Amino acid sequence: MEFISDLAYPTFVLAILGILGYKAYSSTPQGQNSHNNPAPQQEDITVRIYSQNRIFDLNINTGVTGSELSQRIFTPTELANHQPVLIFMGRRLELSSPLYLQGVRNGSAIHTQLSERQNENSERSGEGSHFLITLFICGASLLILWYFFYQYPQYYSNLSKLMLLGFTLGWSGVALSYFKPRNQP
Repeated sequence: MEFISDLAYPTFVLAILGILGYKAYSSTPQGQNSHNNPAPQQEDITVRIYSQNRIFDLNINTGVTGSELSQRIFTPTELANHQPVLIFMGRRLELSSPLYLQGVRNGSAIHTQLSERQNENSERSGEGSHFLITLFICGASLLILWYFFYQYPQYYSNLSKLMLLGFTLGWSGVALSYFKPRNQP
């Protein structure tokens, strides 16, 4: 019991400091609730566009989506052959979301580029390879755990035996569903 009381004071102090730090660095001013703030009004702003071969300022409305902005920046021929990529503050802008929800304000800089358009089959095969690697690593880990289960059964409780069996059955179901033939149209 003395051990718990020794830990109670530092835990209490850390909890208080965490609460104070949260309030000090909170993005909403004190006294205002983020649920009470109305959505920002859509207004006309100027953003600086950095393209591969030119830099220019563009007047837009904050309610414009990324795809609408890319239509104003690139020609229809470029958009037909390439996928537009808009980068703001080091992260890729979502093309379907309004710019004000992504933090774009007056005077913001947006970097643009065109990437090769990928068809659905190549995109799916790329996702599948990552999934296949993860599936292989999990299977190898389960194989090692089963080896230790048979070599050192004294270290496994009933709960750990059930969990190992459950994870193995779950992994088997995922693996079998991945390799199941898909109906292709």
